[in-house]
Amino acid sequence: LEGLRSDGQTFPLELALPAPSPERGGHATATVHDLTERKRVDRLKDEFLSTVSHELRTPLTSIRGALGITLGTMTATLPKRATDLLALADRNAHRLTALVDDLLDLGRASAGSLEIIQQRVSMSALVADAVDGVRTYASEREVGVAVEAHWEGDLWVDPQRMVQVLSNLLSNALKFSPEGGEVRLVALE
Repeated sequence: LEGLRSDGQTFPLELALPAPSPERGGHATATVHDLTERKRVDRLKDEFLSTVSHELRTPLTSIRGALGITLGTMTATLPKRATDLLALADRNAHRLTALVDDLLDLGRASAGSLEIIQQRVSMSALVADAVDGVRTYASEREVGVAVEAHWEGDLWVDPQRMVQVLSNLLSNALKFSPEGGEVRLVALE
């Protein structure tokens, strides 16, 4: 909805109009909120997320490429400790890339342009992908991850988004679990 100011300019608005009630003598009171500032802040937030995401993606791509080449060609000549550190850096670069992708998706979702591509997917495959995606993080935090599947079947979902959701839930659970603890993912019908 848009309103019209006294100077002739339009502005975005929110209108609340409850149904007339006998308690108010059959009258209703409308409430109008000017959304100009909220829309401006939302636009600035979206621009900020987009800028930060794109500025992070460029160096991350270079870092991941350099780590991939180093790990693929030089590990035989490096001490084990150096190889382990490079592998850790590579895993963390992948995690940062996933975080940047999440930021970009957040911007797309708020703009209404996040593409959802649904297809039939095995639930066990989704769970396996999500768990595989957090295994390194779980190992670093010394927290176990267990899966209890009481239902096996197919789901009609966007597999990329569903794995993203499950991975985020698992990551949060791992983050707040004590060392030596266990995160359990239970699938029920």
